[in-house]
Amino acid sequence: MPLEKQGLSRTFLIIEEDESLEVFDNLNILAYFTLTIKVINVEEGFSKTRVKKLTGYKNPKEKLIPIILLGQLGKNDNHKNKITGEELMIFVNQIVKEGQSKLSGTGIMVECTNNSKLIDFYEKHDYRLIDKEYEDDELIQFVKIFNRKDIIEKDKD
Repeated sequence: MPLEKQGLSRTFLIIEEDESLEVFDNLNILAYFTLTIKVINVEEGFSKTRVKKLTGYKNPKEKLIPIILLGQLGKNDNHKNKITGEELMIFVNQIVKEGQSKLSGTGIMVECTNNSKLIDFYEKHDYRLIDKEYEDDELIQFVKIFNRKDIIEKDKD
């Protein structure tokens, strides 16, 4: 976790408490995901509608914008039947929306191999392919844009 130590990413663990185990051994890691920040150019592969949803403007002055990058996503093989991909994505969306409500942003991005199972999974969860030319070995990129009304600060101090 060198990127975590450098403050460049955060890894989140989804755990289940098992009260039948000893105190120090009663946590089962069900799944994990890592989030970081990436800068994207909204002039590359985005329609004006998607640019407006991401930035609030059809023609923003700033073309390079920060976005949350979902860097890793996985389930623990030892407990894979205890959490679904849908439940895992709910955790991801919750953390991203909480962060964006306190800081800024409306979107999340994922990069993956050109694999039909992965593509179907992300498209099922409202991620849309960034329309650009990809090299044969290049990771393809998807973006999910949240409705601004859904990004609500939960605890107002």
